[in-house]
Amino acid sequence: MTRIDHIPLPPHAFLDRFSSEAGAHTDCYVTEVPAHVDLERFIATFFDTWVFRLERKLLAIFARQSSGQEDVKALAHGASEKLAMWRLVERDENQILLRVGDGPIRSWLMRSDLQAGTQLYFGSALLAVAKDKRGNPSVGFFANALMGFHRLYSRILLQAAARKLSSA
Repeated sequence: MTRIDHIPLPPHAFLDRFSSEAGAHTDCYVTEVPAHVDLERFIATFFDTWVFRLERKLLAIFARQSSGQEDVKALAHGASEKLAMWRLVERDENQILLRVGDGPIRSWLMRSDLQAGTQLYFGSALLAVAKDKRGNPSVGFFANALMGFHRLYSRILLQAAARKLSSA
């Protein structure tokens, strides 16, 4: 089984800008694969794992936001700035930051070279959209209630991509 670790965001991560926002939640998961993986390949693999294909199908049914493998390839190769509900915020040669529609969710992928492979990172930000009982910014009751599922799902997504990249 591929090891997935929950770590603090690297300081140069695009997602780090949200870590100091009041009431926001950010997370970062990392794993290693024993091969060189560039950002394009990571994006293409991550968004085309069995887990994410299922998520894309659910979005097509419930949110009427469909996308296929060609859309994944276009995003991966920089030929498109969208994939279903995700929209490009920022990208460089090692990381990509996406927002989900006009809402408070951000998704982030990053890669970095190792001597004998690549570190792969996946993280999310959920920005404050509500106030708690004391009037402080909060992600809201519903998001807090689903946080355990989110953490598990994040690990499953990164693990599926790492397995696919390791076996290629």
